[in-house]
Amino acid sequence: NPRTTGGLTGQTDFHIKTVLRSDEVVRGKKSIVLPRYLPINDKDKPPHYLLFCDVDKGKLDPYRGVVLRGAESIDYLKKALALDVKQPVKNLEYFFRFLEHEDPEVSRDAFFEFAKANDADIALAAPKFDPVKLRNWIKDPKTQPQRLGVYALLLGASGKEDDALFLRSLLDSKEDRYVNAADGLLAGYMQQKPREGWIFLQEVIRDEKKPLLLRLAVLRTMR
Repeated sequence: NPRTTGGLTGQTDFHIKTVLRSDEVVRGKKSIVLPRYLPINDKDKPPHYLLFCDVDKGKLDPYRGVVLRGAESIDYLKKALALDVKQPVKNLEYFFRFLEHEDPEVSRDAFFEFAKANDADIALAAPKFDPVKLRNWIKDPKTQPQRLGVYALLLGASGKEDDALFLRSLLDSKEDRYVNAADGLLAGYMQQKPREGWIFLQEVIRDEKKPLLLRLAVLRTMR
């Protein structure tokens, strides 16, 4: 029931389906009124929102809403919040399943967990990851370029001989998306082929004719 007083000012009824983190001020409520006009394209199928709120002087203060695809995304969030922070390796196994989820908010959240994880935990969790999925994600032109280096690192930690050759072939690619991810590709390759990786690394550093972006990526990998 969105109603406007002009522009985005107005009110919208927000029906509460699930409370992820409760507070006395919201306990038992079935709906609240948002102090903002949120137009609904399909009134028969209103969108699912993840609503973030503060509590200020005993009143609920909604400050951010994230559109979700549906109930499956809510289930992901429930289980994520229930994970034991003292078991980071096990948690990464959970988040891996959602790295390329159809809901971009779920996918983004799962990827962030890997971005902030330390290398030791990733190395321990990697044997549980599916290398076939990782290879497909790396090859898929729809995969976000900024994720390729992380996926290559994970493939290097979980893959086999063929995966090492696959990563090595991408290091020779002229595609911008792979050139920009060269540090992750090299790090993944070196996990499978340490000796060959170090030889390749030194060759690139010595060869002034190699592309500057590739040589900079090699320096990042060394660091």
